[in-house]
Amino acid sequence: GHRLSAVHPDFERDWIEIVEDVVRSGRAAEFERPSPLPGRYFRYRVFRLEGRPRQVGILFQDIKPRRDAEKALRDSEERFRQFGQASSSALWIRDARTLRMEYVSPAFENMSGRGCHDVAGSGMESWHAMLHPDDRDMVQRNLQRVLDGERVKHEFRIVQSGTGDVRWVQSTDFPMRDTACRINRIGGIAQDITALKKAQSRLLESEACLRSAIQVGRLATWDWNLATGKVTWSEDHYRLEGYEQGEVTPSYEAWIARVHPDDRDGAEAAVQHAMESGEEYVREVRFVHPDGSVRWADARGRFFYDAGGAPIRMIGSMIETTQRREWEEA
Repeated sequence: GHRLSAVHPDFERDWIEIVEDVVRSGRAAEFERPSPLPGRYFRYRVFRLEGRPRQVGILFQDIKPRRDAEKALRDSEERFRQFGQASSSALWIRDARTLRMEYVSPAFENMSGRGCHDVAGSGMESWHAMLHPDDRDMVQRNLQRVLDGERVKHEFRIVQSGTGDVRWVQSTDFPMRDTACRINRIGGIAQDITALKKAQSRLLESEACLRSAIQVGRLATWDWNLATGKVTWSEDHYRLEGYEQGEVTPSYEAWIARVHPDDRDGAEAAVQHAMESGEEYVREVRFVHPDGSVRWADARGRFFYDAGGAPIRMIGSMIETTQRREWEEA
């Protein structure tokens, strides 16, 4: 019939039953309940006093800090889980000692063709089986670098399960440390860059074809960056203007210096008009070489503009027409 001061009022009936059971059975009881003190939570141990069969002892400990820490950990893990599920990047965590996968995000399924449940818990043998044979040694070396404390960004290929398709992956792997600053896990953030790799391959092939066409057609090309003033010339551009390759730094001034004096005003006016109007630059000009010889060229170019309409770049090409001119005069 006595009020228990260490007991929350809402749980007094539970307490009576617990105490009666301890007195009757002699077995101690351990449980957790809210404390009568505001905002506190206790862990209790109720036990029968030796030699006093109708009396019990109560030990209690404030465990609210531990419960708060556990709740914060659960909340953090839930946020991480939601982030992993929503991320288009594949996330994984590996145990640094056993090298077994502890966590793999859903994006990894699309990347590898393997389910997360099949990958989580797997070791290095399973990981090596996913990798393209030509990339396994490189990936293993980079893994050792991470175990040594280094952050590594690398690219490798994964062979998809079932289809055998090859996917390119760009991954950033990094060491994770415990409270003692020891590396206890390895984290990874990866993206599927297969589409980018294919685009780069097509671009390289396109550029190779373009270079071949320029060389075969003896085209003199230029690329003028108006923001920086940098100009790039092809090998035949130097030749057409009478320069040795590398003799001068390509520039607007180097170009106009070799234009025939009678053509300079018209050529510069045509460039200015194309820049202001957005129309194509089309002009036939003469170049005077150091030995006094004259070369004719048909030039075509176009300006490119930023979102505000300011010109930022001009690309063009020239083809020599000296022989045609000589035939026409003859």
